Amino acid sequence: MRRAWRYGIALLLVVACRRPASNEGRVEVISDPGEIAAARALYAERRAALLSELLQEPGRIRDFDREALDVVRENRPQVLVALRKATENEGAPAATRLQALLAIQLLGEQAAPRELAALACADTDAALELTSRLWDLYPDSTPLPRELRSCVVDWIGSSDRRLLKAALRIVAYRDVPEAADAVFARLEDTGEKDDELFLAAARLRPTDALLTRLEKRLTPVDTMGGRSGLDAVCALGKAAQDAALRLRAARIAARHIARQPDIAWIDGATMGALEFIGTVEPSTAAKDLLAEVVTSAKSKLVRQHAIERIAESDPAKAIDLARRAGLELPPRQESATASKSLEECAHTLVEEHVLTRAETPDALAKARAVSVDPDANVSGPEALLEAAGRLLAFDVETGMFPNRHDLLIGDLARASAGRFRPEAVVESYEAGPMESDPVNYQVQFVHGESLYRFRPKDLGDWYDLDAVIVAVHRALADAGVTERFEMIATEDQTAMLVFAQPEALRKAAARLGLALETERDRPFTVGKAFEDRVRDALEK
Repeated sequence: MRRAWRYGIALLLVVACRRPASNEGRVEVISDPGEIAAARALYAERRAALLSELLQEPGRIRDFDREALDVVRENRPQVLVALRKATENEGAPAATRLQALLAIQLLGEQAAPRELAALACADTDAALELTSRLWDLYPDSTPLPRELRSCVVDWIGSSDRRLLKAALRIVAYRDVPEAADAVFARLEDTGEKDDELFLAAARLRPTDALLTRLEKRLTPVDTMGGRSGLDAVCALGKAAQDAALRLRAARIAARHIARQPDIAWIDGATMGALEFIGTVEPSTAAKDLLAEVVTSAKSKLVRQHAIERIAESDPAKAIDLARRAGLELPPRQESATASKSLEECAHTLVEEHVLTRAETPDALAKARAVSVDPDANVSGPEALLEAAGRLLAFDVETGMFPNRHDLLIGDLARASAGRFRPEAVVESYEAGPMESDPVNYQVQFVHGESLYRFRPKDLGDWYDLDAVIVAVHRALADAGVTERFEMIATEDQTAMLVFAQPEALRKAAARLGLALETERDRPFTVGKAFEDRVRDALEK
C-alpha cells in the first residue's frame, strides 16, 4: 500500500462556480466568494492539524522541512511554551526531550551543548537522535563543542552497533582528534570490518602501516552502492602531511581503479579517487598516474573520466592520450560567462531590464559571498538572480509521495521578487491501494481575488512542472504581472527557473551566453531517460 507523506488521503469535492480558463481548460479560475472562503478554511485546518502533530512529535521539526518551520514560526510563542514543557518533563523519554530541545534551537534559542550532551549521553535512543542531527546543528565548517566531542568518543566504545556506526561516521567526516585513541583501540579488534572505522582511522592518523592495511581491504565494486574501501585510501592520502605517503596512496588508488571491471556506471568513490590523484604533487606524477589509468583501466567510463581530468590541466597531453587510447575527448568549452565579472553580469542584467538598479547592490553583495563558497550550486548571472530572489533551482524528481506541488508553488513565490503572492496553497490527492494505481492530484491556491485549481499529472515521484507553471502564469496574468518563470537549460533533471520579463531575459541570456530551455518537461524527460538506462543496465 502507498505510504502517504504527512497527510492522509483526501480529495476536495466541491462544486465550483467557474469561468472558462485559457491553456486548454487546464486551470479552473473560480471567483465565487464562498469557495474562496472554503479554500482558506481548508488551508487553516491543514495548518492547525500539522501544528498539533508537530507538537506531539517535535522530532519532525527539522531545518530542511520548510513547511514545518513555517508553521512553528507562525505560532512561535505557543510552540516555545509547549516545547519547553516537553524538555522539562522528566517522565518523558530522553529522546523526546532532546527533540524538543533541538526544535527550540531551530526557533532561534540556542541550546547549551551541555544540555544536549546530558540527554544524549544518558540514553542510547537520545544519542542516536543527536548523531542524526549534529549535521543540522553544526554545519561542516562549524567545530563541534567540546561536550559533544566527548560524547562521540564515548560512543565509539559502545556495544550498540548502531551507535558505534553513527559515531564513526561523525569522526570520519568531522574534526574530532580526541577520538584517535578510541578509534585505533577499536581497530585492534580483527573482527571489525566497518568502512567508517577505517575511514576515521585514515583521517586521524595516516601512516604507512595503516595504508598497507587499507590496501589489503580493497575490493571490486560490482553492485550499485557497493563499497570498495577506496574512500579510506584516498582519505589517508589527503590527510597525509608526508608527500611520499600521499603519492603512495595515489598510486594504490590508481592501480585499484585500473583493475575494476567494465561496468555500466562509475561509483562515487572512483570519481573521488580520480580527483584526489589529480591533486598530488608533483603535478607530473599526478598526470602520469591518470595517464596510466587511461591506458590500462578495464572500464571505458573510468578511462573517459581520467582523460577528462588530465584535460583540465594539460589539454595537449589529453589529446595525445585520447588518440592513442581510441577515446573521444569532448571539445573544450569555455563558458561565455566565465570571463565576465559579477559586476559585468549585473550591468548586463540591469541594462536589459532583468534586474532593477535598486535590486543590484544587495544582489551583488550576496552573490560575491556565494562565489567564494565551494559548495555553491550557481555562479555568475545565476548567482546574481538567485541573490535577487529571482531564481529557483531544484530537482524535478521529488523522491517522495505525494509530490507536494503545493510546496513547489511556495518556493516559486519566494523566487518571484515578491510579485507572485499565493495564499491557502493546498495539494490533495486520491490514490488506490496498489502502488501501480494512478494518483489523482488536485492543487489549489488563492491569488488576488480568485481561486485557482488544477490537476497535475501522476508522474510517479516527479513534479508535473508544466502544470504548475501554467497555473502560476495564469494567476500572474490575471494580476497584471508581466514577468514569467523562464527556464535556463541544464541538460539534467534540475530545473532552473528565472522570474523576469521573457523578452528581457532572452536578450540578457544572449549577451551572457546562457542557454534558455523552451520545453518545461525537459528535466523530467532527461532524468527519466537516465533512470531507465540505469535500471536496464542493472537488470542485465
